[in-house]
Amino acid sequence: MPSPITAAKEELAELISQAVEKTYGKKASKEEIIQTIEIAERSFGDLSSSIAFKLAKELKTSPHKIAEELKNTIQGTLEKSSRLIKEIAEANGYINANLNEVEYTKS
Repeated sequence: MPSPITAAKEELAELISQAVEKTYGKKASKEEIIQTIEIAERSFGDLSSSIAFKLAKELKTSPHKIAEELKNTIQGTLEKSSRLIKEIAEANGYINANLNEVEYTKS
């Protein structure tokens, strides 16, 4: 069984992967996305992904716009598809996630 932080990173990566495919019709592997996820500065949330910066090069658009679009796509499915991620936000091109602390502590 993975550690709680690993499980949260995997869940966020899955949400982002699905959003990339739905929003841009591109495949982004969970493994590739997990490499972009780090513990966030507390003021931004619990986890943060820089995947929008990588996609910006391919899509030739700003990371901010990509992160905002992915955030909107994820928010549309977050409540029914996520156990550990409570909310998603965008800041300066990063996708930030706050964890559901009750579920996280059960992990």
